[in-house]
Parts: sequence; C-alpha cells; structure tokens
Amino acid sequence: MVELLQNFQTALGSFVLPLVVAICGLLFFIIIVYATGVLFHLNMRRSREKLKRKVARYFKDDNTGPIKEVLPRTQDTPYDRRDDFLEVLREENIAPEKIVDIYQENRFYDQDKTDLSSRAWWRRAQALHRLKYVSPEGLQGKLASLVYDSSHEVRLIAIDSLSYLDRVPGLDPIELFESFPEKLDPFLVIKLLTLKPDKSFLLPLIDSEKPRLRRAGATLLGQPDKLEFLPLLDKLTEDEDSQVRRRTAESLGRIGDLEALSILQRTSSDEESVVREVSARSLGNISHDDSIKILDNLATDNDFKVRLAAFSSLARFGEVGRKAIGNHWGESKKLAREAIFESYQVSITSRQEPGSVKTPVRH
Repeated sequence: MVELLQNFQTALGSFVLPLVVAICGLLFFIIIVYATGVLFHLNMRRSREKLKRKVARYFKDDNTGPIKEVLPRTQDTPYDRRDDFLEVLREENIAPEKIVDIYQENRFYDQDKTDLSSRAWWRRAQALHRLKYVSPEGLQGKLASLVYDSSHEVRLIAIDSLSYLDRVPGLDPIELFESFPEKLDPFLVIKLLTLKPDKSFLLPLIDSEKPRLRRAGATLLGQPDKLEFLPLLDKLTEDEDSQVRRRTAESLGRIGDLEALSILQRTSSDEESVVREVSARSLGNISHDDSIKILDNLATDNDFKVRLAAFSSLARFGEVGRKAIGNHWGESKKLAREAIFESYQVSITSRQEPGSVKTPVRH
C-alpha cells in the first residue's frame, strides 16, 4: 500500500510543473491581449477626438468648401468618419436642414444609400442609423424593405428610422408584428405611434384572431383627438382578452374627448379590476361632471388599486374633486387624505372646474 502511494505521488509530480507553466503562459497571453486592446482603444479614442476637433475648427473658421479634404480616408481609420462627422454637426447646433446639405455636399449621403444594400449587416445597420438624422426622404421604400431584413439588428433600426418619416410606408401590419418576437411589441407600438397610423393600417390588427395583434391595435388607436377611432375602441371593449380591454381604456384616456366618456363608463364596470383601474386613470383626463360621478363610484370599488386610481384622478379636478373625495373620508381616510394633499400640488392654472367648461383637461 505504501509503495502504491509513493508511485502515485511520483506520477503526479511529473505533471505539476508542466501544468503550472501552461497556466502561467495562458495568464501572460491574456494580459498581453488585454493590454493590447486597452492601448488600441485609447489610441482610437485620441484619433476620434482629434478628428472631431478638426471638423469643429473647420466650421468655426467659416470654411465653405467640401470637408472631405480635411478628413482621413475611411480605410485609414478603425472607425467610420461619418459617425464622428454627424456627431460634430449636432454638437455645433447646426440647423437640421443645413446638416443635410453639408452631409450631401460631401457625398456621405450617397455612401450611406449604397451601404443600405451592403452584404454586411453592420454596414446596413450603421447606414440606417446615420440616415435617420439626415432626412430619409426618398428612401421610404428601402426603409420599408429593411423592416423585413434577415438581420434582427437591422430590422430594429429600420423600425426606429420609420419614426422619422412623415407617414407610414406601405407595410403589412400583420407581417410586421409577426416578423418580431412578441416581447418587442411595446417597442414597435411606440415607434408606430409617432407615425399616427390610420384606419387602413389598424383594422387588420383589430380584426385579428390573435390577442397579441389586437392588443397592439388597441394601443395604436390611442391617438389624441382621433374621434374617428372611438367606434373601433367601442368594439374592443367587448373583447374576450382582458389586456385588450385594458389597453382600450388607456387609449380612450389618450384621446381625451368628451365623446369617450360613455365608453369609459362601460369599461369602468368591467369584471377585471385592471380594466377598471385603467379606466379610472383615463377618466382623470376628461373634465366633466360625468367623470366625477363615475370616479365617485370607483372610489368604493372592492379592489384597492382601483380605489387608489379613482382618488388620484379626482385630485385632478380641483375643488369639485376635493368635495367628492371628502364624501369618502369615513371609509377611506388614508386614501382621501393623500388625494386631497395631491390635489393641492396641481398647478391652479392647469385646472378646469367640471361643469364649467365641457372640454378635456390635458396634462
């Protein structure tokens, strides 16, 4: 047994030295690579700052000729000079129209349009990112096609670039949403809201059998002063999906018109507490006696979040709202006290007394 242990110790010792040497060599290699990366980053950073100062000085000296002569060639730098060029233009507070002219004069605009068809996905993505700052007019069709690009990154930037257009290009809303994972729906909706899509774009979403698409459609209907969307929202109040009904109540609040009151009255009686809660918050955007009455009922709801939302909305109606809050002092003293305190924080100039002016309050 002793001899066996001695043999094992001898065999193990023959591996220790090579193992230690290998580990030390690996650590030394990692240190060299890390140091090289740090030096490269610092060198690139200094080069970019030098270029930015050069471009900024060029504009401060009121030069009129093309700036390409003072810039290094693209292949001479480990980064794209167009990014720094645009950054300097924005930092110098140059008017957007002038930025477009300067960018086009230096033929950077043409280079970006060429890069939109590049085989490298990162070139397409970078070109999209730059072009959204220099007027994508005339590129609507190309942007629309890149929404369905094979690269996930390019598709996201293409959607972001669409928000800089004046109108929605020819997109299939169903295909658009289904080409992205559902977790990105909030991002898509936010970007599409800036384009103010019309009925022709929204109807396929609202009429879809998939709750995901109806939810997106319900949110996109929430465009301020779009009264023509109220019949569509009215239809969605009966949707079987509670999230669709919740988003419908939110959109009614964003439209913020008296005509939405009758629909909000129904959503405030929804069986799902989350729908009633959102309805209470939306009612705070419409200054009218009927809003007070509905909120007065919601202030006694069985669900705490609904009551909290109702008190918070009542606080936005000035003295009339405080009177309604005072009616519930006995059963909800703490909520009532907080709501009254909140009501006094509202600027007097932003209040409208319900019943005196039959128009919505916008905050």
